[in-house]
Amino acid sequence: MTARARAATALLLLLAGGCGFSRGAVLARRVEPGPPLEDPGSEAYRLWHDGAGWHLRARADLPRRFHGEIAGASGRVTPQGVAPDAVSAGGGRIRFSFLAGDDAGFDFGGSCVNLALYIDGDPRPLRVFIGAFGAAPGRVPYRVCP
Repeated sequence: MTARARAATALLLLLAGGCGFSRGAVLARRVEPGPPLEDPGSEAYRLWHDGAGWHLRARADLPRRFHGEIAGASGRVTPQGVAPDAVSAGGGRIRFSFLAGDDAGFDFGGSCVNLALYIDGDPRPLRVFIGAFGAAPGRVPYRVCP
């Protein structure tokens, strides 16, 4: 095989392999600051970090239970659009359970955190959008850093 044929084959394999990756298919350990730029649609978590800390929001068109645990959290937890008793914090952990409408969730502090997020009892990692690029975790639980 000539050098030109090898280069063409390598390019074809590179392009074909890249087709399996799409926005949100892979989670980098560190995420870009700011909320996801694209609307994830219904039944989704949005998680981002900025100068004020972490922000978790959930939304669904139909009543869905969003629940889970976040380990490594610190500081104050501030509910946003959910009842204060839907979120409990202590010992570096946040536990939550609420029915989501539009952008319900909470804000919290911490650096790298371990997340176990569920919708109606099921792990749905492809319905989690993290950081400005909307990266999705490959599994539950997972670790993410700002």
